[in-house]
Amino acid sequence: MYESLVTAVIIAKDEAHDLDGCLDSLKWVDEIVIVVDARSLDATESIARRRATHTLVRTFDHFAAQRNAGIDLASGRWILSIDADERVSDGLRQEIQDLTQRNSNIQAAHIPIQSEILGRTLRYCGTQLDRPVRLFRQNATRWQGEVHERVGPTEHGVTLRSPILHRSLSDLNEFVTKIHEYTSLEAEKLARLGVQPRRFDLTLRPIWTFLKLYLVRRGFLDGTEGFLYCALSAFSAFVRNAKLRERTLKISSELLVVDQARHPLQNRPSPSVRADRAHQSHGATHILGNNPAMTAAVPTENHSGATTP
Repeated sequence: MYESLVTAVIIAKDEAHDLDGCLDSLKWVDEIVIVVDARSLDATESIARRRATHTLVRTFDHFAAQRNAGIDLASGRWILSIDADERVSDGLRQEIQDLTQRNSNIQAAHIPIQSEILGRTLRYCGTQLDRPVRLFRQNATRWQGEVHERVGPTEHGVTLRSPILHRSLSDLNEFVTKIHEYTSLEAEKLARLGVQPRRFDLTLRPIWTFLKLYLVRRGFLDGTEGFLYCALSAFSAFVRNAKLRERTLKISSELLVVDQARHPLQNRPSPSVRADRAHQSHGATHILGNNPAMTAAVPTENHSGATTP
């Protein structure tokens, strides 16, 4: 029975404008599996069914699960994981073919990502360090992580020279939309894990993120687009932690309501306390008479001991 050599696995949501270009760069692979997010509203599914070997429409839970679902449908000995807004360069195609046809103990390959963001190919801003594992033997590993997922640990890996061409975030509107989507997923994950927001993460971490990308990772060499990328990445760090704080406060409030519903008597003042409060109220009215204006003007003492009008 024929066993395909390389299976390309793609996950896609509303990628009709990019998917054909990605598939055109994959004509040399033996098999293509596309996992379509069930929330897609454009022609992504129809393109996938027309051009892919296998198409799976799946309700999104998290990114690693989407990718692993595609691997489960693959029959190739090697998995090439790629996104709809990415392209395999000619040089990379040749390197992959050489590696997968070679009899070796290599289990996985790191592939550099060359990103075009806001219409400019970025060479710094930290993108020069982006070399994730994208090619691996099917039985060697799985994807891990709900957001910013990565391939699990592998042995006997190599790093290829030619890049995956990544054309993403073509304008500010798309960039901000991505920030909103990803920060929401990240905040929900952190809140679920019980991570508590810190003031440092709201105040200093965004500043550190910008300085690291713009100065340490030399983002200033990428011109205005480099500055925008670094600034928006810092903004993303701020939004993620602000959303985490918001969700944590919401969870705490909901738990308090549940606790009060379960133990209503513990939250009521005792009869003696209620009687004492009524006595104090009656006494104040008796001293000042029945004039509401005079009664309202009585100063009260707050919990800290300070007197407030």
